This record gives sequence, C-alpha cells and structure tokens, in this order.
Amino acid sequence: MYLETDAGILAGVSVPTTVGTTKRSITDAPPSTAEQETHKRLEQLEENDEYNEETFLTIFKRLDAVEKKIGLGKYEIKKSGESLT
Repeated sequence: MYLETDAGILAGVSVPTTVGTTKRSITDAPPSTAEQETHKRLEQLEENDEYNEETFLTIFKRLDAVEKKIGLGKYEIKKSGESLT
C-alpha cells in the first residue's frame, strides 16, 4: 500500500516528538536480582561450555586410541568378502 500510493498514505501522519523524554541508561539503576541471577547463570554456562568442549575432546581422543589399539571403528581391518555395515 505504501508503494502503491508513493508514500501518500503517510501524508497526514505526524512524527512523534522526543522532546521532554529521556532515555534510560543501563547504568541509571542497579541491576535487579533477576538480572544478576541471569548474568551469573550465563557466565556459568559459558564456563561449562569450555569445560564440556575440553571433556568431549579428551573422551574422543581416548576412544580413538582404544579403537586403534583393538582394531575397531575406522581402524578395523576388513577381511576379504566382508562388509563393514
């Protein structure tokens, strides 16, 4: 509709004024308890994610070493005529 009227649809609409209004800054008021708790949980999740990544990397390396040692997974030697599936 805007394009069809070549912006004429907005001809009689006034733009709201911002005079007399103030923007609230984040630093104006101390964070609420809920905000503090949310921030704390976010930090814990970020820390746990790094720990989880390290843990899974260690597990996968150990699993790969075990598979290599006993000849399983990608280290399995396929006998002639056998399928790995």
